[in-house]
Amino acid sequence: MPFYGHNTSEATFCAQFPVIQFSPISLSYVHFHVIIKVILVKVSILHKLNHLYIGI
Repeated sequence: MPFYGHNTSEATFCAQFPVIQFSPISLSYVHFHVIIKVILVKVSILHKLNHLYIGI
């Protein structure tokens, strides 16, 4: 899955700047990104399942 790289880079980014995590603006920003990433993962998984199903 290509999303593992993004998760590790985000983890290192948050570890480098721990103060950012406590600001409410960045919290909503991170929350927004997590929601989008979950939607993207679900869409990509459904897309792959569709291709598998059509391929069979």
